[in-house]
Amino acid sequence: MEIKNRNEVDMKYTWDTRDIYKTHDEFLADIESLKVLNGKVVNMKGMITASSANLEEYFHLEEDMSIIMTKLYSYAYGNHDVDMTLEEATKDIQLLTSVIEKISIDQAFITNEFLDASKERVMSLLNNDYLLSHKYNLENLFRKKKHILSTHDEELISKLEPAFTDNNEAMSLLKDTDLRFPEVKDENGKLVELTLSNYSSFISSKNRTVRKNAFYAREETLASYRDVFTQLLYKELKANNTIIKLRGYKDNLASAMFPDNLSEEIYYNLIKSVNDSLPYLHKYHKIRKELLGLDDYCSYDMNVSINDVKDTEFDFEKGKELVIKATSVLGEGYTKNISKAFDERWIDVYSSRSKISGGYMRDCYSVHPYILLNYQNKFNDVSTLAHELGHAMHSYYSDKANPIYNSDYATFVAEVASTTNEVLLANYVLNNTSDIDLKLEVLNNLIDTIDGTIYRQTMFAEFEDFLYKTVENDEPFTKDVLGEKYLSLLKKYNGNDVDTLEVSKDSWSRVDHFYYGYYVYKYATSMAAALAISKKILKGDKEAVESYLKMLSLGGSEDPLDQLKVAGVDLSKASVISDALGLFDNYVDKYYELIGQKRSGACE
Repeated sequence: MEIKNRNEVDMKYTWDTRDIYKTHDEFLADIESLKVLNGKVVNMKGMITASSANLEEYFHLEEDMSIIMTKLYSYAYGNHDVDMTLEEATKDIQLLTSVIEKISIDQAFITNEFLDASKERVMSLLNNDYLLSHKYNLENLFRKKKHILSTHDEELISKLEPAFTDNNEAMSLLKDTDLRFPEVKDENGKLVELTLSNYSSFISSKNRTVRKNAFYAREETLASYRDVFTQLLYKELKANNTIIKLRGYKDNLASAMFPDNLSEEIYYNLIKSVNDSLPYLHKYHKIRKELLGLDDYCSYDMNVSINDVKDTEFDFEKGKELVIKATSVLGEGYTKNISKAFDERWIDVYSSRSKISGGYMRDCYSVHPYILLNYQNKFNDVSTLAHELGHAMHSYYSDKANPIYNSDYATFVAEVASTTNEVLLANYVLNNTSDIDLKLEVLNNLIDTIDGTIYRQTMFAEFEDFLYKTVENDEPFTKDVLGEKYLSLLKKYNGNDVDTLEVSKDSWSRVDHFYYGYYVYKYATSMAAALAISKKILKGDKEAVESYLKMLSLGGSEDPLDQLKVAGVDLSKASVISDALGLFDNYVDKYYELIGQKRSGACE
């Protein structure tokens, strides 16, 4: 699709940040309100735990501040991310960042004030329902006591941390704004500027020359900046490693698992289970190579549909209709809430010049969630729409059921609702079309989704573990070290039937999540949980639907592992991963069977 300027995009396909603030002056007024509330909190220093009344006053102040902050963030980034050249939006982010940094410094005393008062003292103050609703968060605070430093040291970290842990911002600006990819020819022979947003339409092209040229254009351009990307990542990981050492964690993985109260075994069990199931993935690529009829099945052939017809086009209105119908198995209430996202302009749909790449959901607690897409009219884009709406519904249900201090669910469960929606969408289309080509396309997408979410993200998790271990052990962290490791992992996961091209060794540089600290493995565990949940829902199990919706409403009021148990999934068991990859293998067999029938004429 041709890249448009922002003002050329139909307004109904853009999100509306005026739902947050009708004017920019209202944004600035809330900045001042935030400062005033912060001053009131600071004035309570030394008195927060003096009485139940003081504690309640403090909690109300923090609650009001949190609501304002979600509005400020959503507004500033909502304007910035759709056009990163807007100076006013950039200034708003800088202003907000400055204010938040000051608040962080000003309030660095609070944690130690609670800890110094002792757990017994604080818990004795919880004498009404409002105060008792903070009990889970307070329990977690005291659990973290051994990793919290003195007030002086916490203030020092608060002052220094922003200066050396914002390298992901620089990486994102370089990747999505300053870095320019060359023009490549599309399937019609027209030269089009390549971007990370429209890359998917090129790499999935039926024309092998088109996808090959796009592949090399992306990989070679990224490689030309690998020195900068390596340095940015090293600085980020080095800074994080310094902080976790100061806090007394064994290593970065222990630090990452601690907030969600998870065992490190979950991480390494995932890697082992996926490695044990690599033969399924290798079989898939062997089948693809055979069906595509290629002697040299290369990295740039891994995303093209094996089906021999042009991919079905799904304009946004058609995609919207499919998602609503597919999620109707979750009940009329769920469908009604999803429809709000379309009717009330929660979604920014299409690519435009200087818009951030990819897709995400950002929640604005007192308003509504916002969804960013770069929709390209492919089934994969419909699947992404379902995915982000899953996130939005998770936040919407959580926000409605919980005060803001209990509404923020853990990242460990954050991808479950999104991937459940994707699986429901795929199964709906498979069960409601007689079009063999569309069935093959959807199966292809579902297989690739599981591949990309469990296999690929686990490969990323292995690479991330290597990155942190390299920094922790003070070993060389260079572009060549990173490139060699990444290429070796690509080869292991792709298998012998894929000609894994060396030019891909620097493609780690485009992965934002490596800056987030042991994050990517959660995509894999969430996909496995989603497959287990959707399997029950698709069998018509009404209790499964009720328990799933209950899980969406839990927010941050329980440990994430316990929340998933509410939905009937125990991710402490490795069998959840192996069962999910068994389903992957079944989907591959079904695909092979269907395409065999089509080519033999049995489906005609």
